[in-house]
Amino acid sequence: MNMPFSLRRNWRRLLAALLAVLPVIAFLPFGVMWIWQQGWFSYWFTGAAILTGLGAVLSWLERRAVVTAAGHAAPAQATPPSPEWTPQDRGAWNEVQALAAQASGTILSSQQALLGTGMAVFEAVGQHYHPSSKHPLWEFTVPEVLLLSERISGRLRRSILEHTPLSERLRIGQILWFQQKITASQPVYKIGMGVFRIARLLNPVTALLAEMRAAFQGHVVEGLSAILLDRIARMYVEEVGRVAIDLYSGRLKADPGALLHPADMRDRLAPSAPPLPPLRLLAAGQVNAGKSSLVNALCGEVVAAVDVLPVPRGLAGYRLVRDGLPEVEIIDSAGLDQAEAVPALVEAAVKADLILWVCSAVRPARDIDRRALDALRAHFKTHSNLHQPPILVILSHVDQLRPFSHWQPPYNVREPDHPKAKTIRAAMESVAQALAVDIGAIVPARLDQGNLYNVDAVWTAVLTAMPEARKVQLLRVLRLASDDLSLNRLFVQMKNAGRWAFRLAGESDRGREVP
Repeated sequence: MNMPFSLRRNWRRLLAALLAVLPVIAFLPFGVMWIWQQGWFSYWFTGAAILTGLGAVLSWLERRAVVTAAGHAAPAQATPPSPEWTPQDRGAWNEVQALAAQASGTILSSQQALLGTGMAVFEAVGQHYHPSSKHPLWEFTVPEVLLLSERISGRLRRSILEHTPLSERLRIGQILWFQQKITASQPVYKIGMGVFRIARLLNPVTALLAEMRAAFQGHVVEGLSAILLDRIARMYVEEVGRVAIDLYSGRLKADPGALLHPADMRDRLAPSAPPLPPLRLLAAGQVNAGKSSLVNALCGEVVAAVDVLPVPRGLAGYRLVRDGLPEVEIIDSAGLDQAEAVPALVEAAVKADLILWVCSAVRPARDIDRRALDALRAHFKTHSNLHQPPILVILSHVDQLRPFSHWQPPYNVREPDHPKAKTIRAAMESVAQALAVDIGAIVPARLDQGNLYNVDAVWTAVLTAMPEARKVQLLRVLRLASDDLSLNRLFVQMKNAGRWAFRLAGESDRGREVP
């Protein structure tokens, strides 16, 4: 083994360093001797004792203040949940935070205590996601655990490379060599310190002050270390909680990277990852509100000229690809005309990433819109493992508002200074109140071909809502992957298992052959 440091080769450097610091070290005994000769030793001793006592009192007060502040601040310093989590995940995080608030730094001194605390966190999170299970701790599959191990290993590797100097250079053998040398030098160090303390008794006053200082420093360091260890223990519980939430929430049913970037799984060395799958936009609203006109306006042409997507019965889907804009799938739903159509619309909304609710500005009856939106909100509130897609309201037919004869866009609806702009603003406020939506999520538009207005504003609103829609998309893709048990996939798994068993049987038969 190559040793990183050799005394035989470097003794000249060590001797040179010792000769350089020796004059500085000699100042200490000569300084004490000079004070003794001048007769000032009693004054120096008294001043040193007073200053040491004052330092001890101030440090004790500071330590007490730190402990008190830490105790009062603990509830307010709760780590916030991840923004992409569902309400169910946030509920699990609240339980993790309750366990983290009770964590003590004493668990860091025992491997058994660390393991027990981690298991308690996993049990709490598993019970949260599977309350009716007799064994909630084991509600996961082998592929999920393997994917979790892969993620943790990757995160640990990045952390080591970023925070450990020379981690990419030091070999395990060198680290073990250093550890062996440090362990072997401990007895020599203890003997040396004992000899030094005995020799220091030649000057009892100096020895007394040194022992007082060592005891005082040990007391302060012990107090501060306890606070630090408590915080480290809290961080440990939180990290274990995040891992448990990923495991039991079903996010590890499939690798998001493999789902969102399927081509990347075929070629891990690809120079760039393929684009994300298109967002799914659902156009919904009453009959004749302008849904199909909105789809045509967003496509920029008649929908027959774009790709038609396979969608459930009663829906029409189109894939839209335009330069400078993200690729999207637009789903045109059947118009709402009665309450019986609401459940189908809610089912379609669960499979969407962003909802474009088209509402006519000249149609005062909006009860069916509010009923459908309330049903949609109630569904996502009841199913806490889902993210509700963001909702944008497209206010159509604004050109038909008063004054009827005036149509000279654009109009400033934020600070309206024209009768038409004021009427449009009033309609937006009425729709916001009737549908219980934020007025900032309403975009006024004219959607009839040849006289389009504010379609660019609709795209801008879609792009603004895209980060939230991506979160919904990721959860939707993971949910579909976890629920998907296709016959084709099962057939491939059975075929591969048969080949593996046949190969093992062949190897076993060859091993029994006698030459």
